[in-house]
Amino acid sequence: MTKEINILKELKTKWHDVIKADIAFKALAHVINRTILFNSGRFPVAIDSIGIGGSALSSKEIGDIDIVVYCFPKEKFINDWSRFDKLLSKKFSELWSLIVKSSMFVNRVTIDLIINMYRDEIVSLGFKDWWIDEWFGWLRISDFRWGIDRGLPIVDFSIRKLIKRFIKHGWRGKRLEIHVIPSKEDERLRITALAEIPCIMVWHKREGIMNPRKTEIKEFFSKELGELMKLASGIVKGKWFELPPVYWDVSRALKREFSIPEYLPQNDYVILCLNETRKIYEKAKELLNRKLEEIKEYTEQQPKGKLKETIKFNRNLKVIIKEILVLSYIINTITDNNVLFKLITWTSVETVENYLKELQKYIIRNGGRQGYRRAILKRIFQTLTSP
Repeated sequence: MTKEINILKELKTKWHDVIKADIAFKALAHVINRTILFNSGRFPVAIDSIGIGGSALSSKEIGDIDIVVYCFPKEKFINDWSRFDKLLSKKFSELWSLIVKSSMFVNRVTIDLIINMYRDEIVSLGFKDWWIDEWFGWLRISDFRWGIDRGLPIVDFSIRKLIKRFIKHGWRGKRLEIHVIPSKEDERLRITALAEIPCIMVWHKREGIMNPRKTEIKEFFSKELGELMKLASGIVKGKWFELPPVYWDVSRALKREFSIPEYLPQNDYVILCLNETRKIYEKAKELLNRKLEEIKEYTEQQPKGKLKETIKFNRNLKVIIKEILVLSYIINTITDNNVLFKLITWTSVETVENYLKELQKYIIRNGGRQGYRRAILKRIFQTLTSP
């Protein structure tokens, strides 16, 4: 903890003019401290550098904290990792049997429990003791269930997941989004390079915490503007398959129509609920179209050369894009007849007010799990249900 406090102090001393949110400093201190621990361990990769992006560089009020980590293979351990990775799939059935056996004794099975109860059996399957200590413990039961659900002997585990889980471990605060990118392409890492994520480098393996550079800050916001304009242009022109999959939901929402499912009981309560849902749908569709007009206006203008204007322009454009995604999610949800059936028939007290409360809870809870900001979900839903 003392080391993390010292890292936090140094970050605030060097970066107070650039990073605005206090929680972002705490997140960076946590990530840097965990990275130093990660690099000292027997892992198949080391982290070369850390960058920060997103709203942490332009606002005191932030949502997710976007951290970018660049990694490279450790020659000493990368071959062992390859053997460990292959053995997970090869011994999938045996490992799943241990999980099933454990579920007969406890309500909630965890990987730590599996290791404690069946360490000797895991070793007998070919896993080295130090693999279990260093890597196996970062697995989750859900990684095995992923393969079971698809009928495949595959454990959904990777170097990317290993890094994310190690770095996030112990963090308490706003959601950390860890983006793992290879320093250079290496097929042994099996990490697909994602689209470029604008960020400013904060820490380097050799230099430690770096000093901010004005040219890099200006370049960051210029790159961020370029990425945002590319997204906005794709949305306006309807080039959905050139955009990340999450934006395909906008296309779906624009095509969705509200219809009343025939299998719902046609009593007064159900009809009232459906009428209220239709009103929400109509408001959401209207607001979505307005937001699309707004974003079109943004694609037809550019901020002037001043950095402050670019930061403000980017911030406003990001808000509109997030609102478009949330509105699309709400439209797609309330036009799903299965969702409506479940919410209407499960409401304990049959009043429209209770139904709307359940609908709001469902939209916020489910949307939060899908990565949408709960604050935006709540604000927009309240706008749609206000008189």
